[in-house]
Amino acid sequence: MSLRILHTADWHLGKRLHGADLSKDHLLFIEDLLSIIREREITHLLIAGDVFDHANPSNEALELYYSFIRKLLDTGCALIVTGGNHDSPGVLNAPQSLLKQLRVSVIGCATENPEDEIIELKNSSNQTEAVLAAVPFLRDRDLRRSSEGENYKDRIQAIREGIKEHYFQLAEICKTNYPGVPAIASGHLYAQGAETSESEREIQIGNQAGIEENTFPEYFAYVALGHIHKAQNVGNSGRICYSGSPVALSFQEKNYKKRVVLIHVENQQVNTEEIELKKHRDLIVLEGSIESIKKKYASYTNSFTLPSFVELNVVESVFDPLLIREKELLSNELEQNYSVEVLVSKIQFLSPEKNEADISFTSEDSEELQPLSILKSRINEYPEEEQKELENTLLSLVEELREKGLLP
Repeated sequence: MSLRILHTADWHLGKRLHGADLSKDHLLFIEDLLSIIREREITHLLIAGDVFDHANPSNEALELYYSFIRKLLDTGCALIVTGGNHDSPGVLNAPQSLLKQLRVSVIGCATENPEDEIIELKNSSNQTEAVLAAVPFLRDRDLRRSSEGENYKDRIQAIREGIKEHYFQLAEICKTNYPGVPAIASGHLYAQGAETSESEREIQIGNQAGIEENTFPEYFAYVALGHIHKAQNVGNSGRICYSGSPVALSFQEKNYKKRVVLIHVENQQVNTEEIELKKHRDLIVLEGSIESIKKKYASYTNSFTLPSFVELNVVESVFDPLLIREKELLSNELEQNYSVEVLVSKIQFLSPEKNEADISFTSEDSEELQPLSILKSRINEYPEEEQKELENTLLSLVEELREKGLLP
C-alpha cells in the first residue's frame, strides 16, 4: 500500500492582476490539476493556504472553489485545506462539518486543541500510512500575548518561539499517538532564505519573523509550505518546500516555472517529485523607446491558450507631449494586432525637464499599492525603532480588517 499526496498552495481565487480577471487562468489550472490527480492516482490533495485572494471572496471565487471540490469527489481523492493569511478562517471553516463527510478536511485557523490539527492519511484499505500536522497561518494572537513595555525585537522573538513551540508540540503528538508512522507538516509563513515576489502581502511584521529551518522538527519528513509564490526548497535538508502559486500573480513571476509537488509515502519512506504545470498565458514586460518596442514586438506570436498580458514601460530621452499620445497608440496597436492585453502602460522621460509630466504617467494603480509601502514612504526620517513599531501596528490593524472583510 502507498499514499500519493499532492502539495499545492496560494491559489488566490478571485485575484485580479492590474484589474484583469484571472478566473480563466484558474479554470485551466484546475482542469490540469484534476488530470494530474487522475493520471497519477493521487490519494490526497493538500492546499497549504491562500485558497482565496480576499478574506471576503466574491461569489465567482466561491463558485470556483466549490465546483472544484465537486469535481474532485469523482476522483476519490481526499482534500485537506489549511488557511492562509489572505483567507478568512470563518469563510473556510463555515462548511467544515459538511465537507468532512465528503473526505474534505478544513483547518482555517489554529485550533484550541492542537490534536485537532493532526489528520490521519489513510490508504485504500483504510489503514493510516502517514499523519499530517495541518498547520494553517498562525496569527500573532494564536502564539503569544503582548507584554507591557515589550519592544520590537522582543515581539519578533516571541513570534518565532511561538511558531517553533507549535510545531514541536505537534511533532510530539504525532510521535506519541502514531509511533512508527511517517509524519509530514504544512505551514503558511515566511521561511528565512526564501525568494519572494511583489505579489505576497507582508505577514507577521513584514516577514521580519522569518522562520529558521530548525523551527520544523526533524521528525517531519516533509514540510509543505505556502505563502511564497516562487516554487523553491528552503534550507539544506531538502525537506522544506514551497510549492509556489500555480498561476502567475504578478509580472515579477513571468519567468517562474509553476509546479505541484508529489509526496510518495511507501513502506514508511517519504519521497518527493516535482510535477511542472502547463503554462497557459504569457506575461511580458516591454521596456524601451517607442521605436525599439515596435521593432522588438514586430515578429511576436502568442503560442499560449490565453491572450498575453503586457506591461508597457516606454522610456524616452526628451519630454515631448506628443510621445504620450504615441504611447497610447502603441498600446492600442499591440492589442489590435497581437493576442495581448496591455494591463500597464507607463511612460517616463530621462531629461530633467520631465518632472511633473513624468510623475503623472508612472504612478501605480491605487489597488496595487500596499499599506506598508505607503507608510514607509512617510516615515523615512523617523528613528528605526519607531519605524518598526509603526509598521507592526499597521500590519496588525490591516490583518484584523482583512479578517473582517473590511479590506481586500
